[in-house]
Parts: sequence; structure tokens; C-alpha cells
Amino acid sequence: MKLTVLLQPSRCDDSIAEIAQTGESYTNTLVMTADQVYSFAHVPLRQECLVFPDHGVIAIPLMGSEMAFGVPFHPSHFTAAVRNPASLPLKQIDLFREDPTLITALSIGLDACRRVVIPSSARATNDEAAMRGAIKEGRDICLTLTKAMLDGNAVVLDMLSRDTRD
Repeated sequence: MKLTVLLQPSRCDDSIAEIAQTGESYTNTLVMTADQVYSFAHVPLRQECLVFPDHGVIAIPLMGSEMAFGVPFHPSHFTAAVRNPASLPLKQIDLFREDPTLITALSIGLDACRRVVIPSSARATNDEAAMRGAIKEGRDICLTLTKAMLDGNAVVLDMLSRDTRD
């Protein structure tokens, strides 16, 4: 799973075919490098609630840390990658197991991607207009939450930097 996360298009300039041609040692180096930079967590959810944005990555805002990213593998589980050191951010990721509402909205994506695949098990309705409305509402919620977390992190970092200057 770690290699799959590492090879997501938004995280890697090489195509999967190019990487596969370079041989096993290069692939092993990529995985070892990923292990040094990120901690990975498999996150099973209580229900099938994830959707799949066309870019394949879920941006996950965290308090007091850089954003994490997740790769959905099934409507009921994803793998999260959190930049090291990761103990506190991984605890935040764990919260999604209890209440998957937020990760459902985050899995829609923060940007207006071209396509969102909604598994039939995750559909509340087959009404296309209602689904489009739910996607837009979920994206708006995520943008608001992400902005609030980034603004909060900026305030904390500013306060910490002032403490070190004084």
C-alpha cells in the first residue's frame, strides 16, 4: 500500500510505467524514502461512505501539523500518509473511524475536479441533481474547515515564532 500512496500522480513526476522499468532497487528506494518522510495508517470505516475524486487523493487538514493525504481503496477504508513526526496527527486521523462524516466530505475533494465516482453503496439517492448538490455542499464544508484549520495553524505558528524571538 505504501508504494501505491507514493505513486499517486500528485506526488510523483514519474509515471508508474517509468518507475516499473527502473527495477526493483529503485522501487525499494522509493518505499524506504517514503517510510522516512511519512507514517502510514490503514483506516477502516464503520460504513461504506468514501467517494473517489478523479485525482485519487484525499487532502486531510490537521490541527498543528501539515496536511495529510489519503488514498481511498474501497468505500469503507483508505490509507493515510502523515508527515513525520506523526503521533498527534495519526490520533486525529483515528477520529474518522468513529464518525466518518468528515472524511466522506473530504473524499469529495477540495477542488472542482472533473469527476467524482460515487459507489452505489454510498449513494443516498440516484437523483443526479441531488447528488450534485450534496457534492457541492460537502466541498463547501471542506473548504471552510480546511481554511479554518490552516488559519488556526498559522496563528499558532506565529505565536510560537514570537516566543522564540523574545
